Amino acid sequence: MKKKVILALLLVFSAVHLFPLSINIRTYDHTHYTRLVLEGNQRFEYNTSDTDSSEHAFEINLKTKATVPRNVNVFNRSKLIDRVVHRWEKDRSSFRVHMKSGFKVKRSFVLERPYRLVFDL
Repeated sequence: MKKKVILALLLVFSAVHLFPLSINIRTYDHTHYTRLVLEGNQRFEYNTSDTDSSEHAFEINLKTKATVPRNVNVFNRSKLIDRVVHRWEKDRSSFRVHMKSGFKVKRSFVLERPYRLVFDL
């Protein structure tokens, strides 16, 4: 039993060391837009890129690896966002945001304490 506890603790601490950035994802539906928030436990660099317009999606690319403690695959309650898929690519992470229909990014901005990347769609 003691060995299992020690092994579990080692796995937890090594994951924290390997992926120090943790991202939580939330959405909020408002009357005229949907807000997507990526909240990090620390600052992170990012860029966005469009996908094929028939795909109704866009990508958020981080310049570092990140863990996602919550399930980000489906947003059943969102009017606009279908799912967000997290991928690791070498030394970085990306999030592909899939929409239920056409969309436009009305605005995006960063908030501090805690660090949040916000998209109004």
